[in-house]
Amino acid sequence: MLRPIDRFLAVPSGEASLNVLRIAREGLRNKLAPALSEALKGTIPVTVENVGVGSDGNIRTVDLIVQPILEPGETQRLMMIVFKEKSDFKAPVKKLERAAASAPKDAERNFEQELNATKDHLQNTIEELQTANEEFQSTNEELQSTNEELETSKEELQSTNEELVTVNSELQHKIDQLTETSNDVNNLLASTEIASVFLDMELRIKRFTPATAKIFRLLQTDIGRSIRDITSNITSFNVYAAAEDVLATLIRKEVEVKNEDGRWFTLRIIPYRTMDNTIEGVVVTFIDISDLKRIQMI
Repeated sequence: MLRPIDRFLAVPSGEASLNVLRIAREGLRNKLAPALSEALKGTIPVTVENVGVGSDGNIRTVDLIVQPILEPGETQRLMMIVFKEKSDFKAPVKKLERAAASAPKDAERNFEQELNATKDHLQNTIEELQTANEEFQSTNEELQSTNEELETSKEELQSTNEELVTVNSELQHKIDQLTETSNDVNNLLASTEIASVFLDMELRIKRFTPATAKIFRLLQTDIGRSIRDITSNITSFNVYAAAEDVLATLIRKEVEVKNEDGRWFTLRIIPYRTMDNTIEGVVVTFIDISDLKRIQMI
């Protein structure tokens, strides 16, 4: 006995076919194809009445209903096919075959309808493929544009990196030069045994030479302190006041002073000028003239 669905769809043995048009029974296929095509284009059910379907040696009259199913978020249209049998009237299939043989025009018309339905379905598929291809082409162009922008950014970053490497190399070269110059100056000041103290605009200590220990009790931790806070063994002269006066007038001072040990020095205070002639403090130097003083006293 046929199952209810077997009255309308013939599932062949062997490899299964999921194409409903291929397994539709005689008389149904040429009506089902255009109904599916029409339902795909809209949102309302498509009904085909009084369709004669041959199965199990008989002909059944049914109303064919194709219902579009609209699910939120679905990308593919689903269709529900309903076969509504109208009567129990049965007729031998042989009569249908004889009628078909006696009416070739009807068979040709049915074949033409089925062909047109297939063409419509194929046209819809082609249009969907064309739309998908256009979207793919657009996405591909966007990706190509993004890739070009990334390539440009990469080249710019590469260029910037090369410039930074060059600048870094130049800076390193200047640092090496400054270090060498600083070493030369430090060695020169140490070799002359001249006591020198470099003060900023607030008369705070920036640097001093080793020979300064004969005058001031200075340590490296004293850098940044005011010269006024540093103890001196020269009691007859106010070094801070003299440095303050030079900074205010930009007129150098030079005097002879004597320390507690009885040694004589020429004290010289001059403004500290940069390469662009900007004043950034003062330089205080002590030149030991004790031997010269002894000669003068003979």
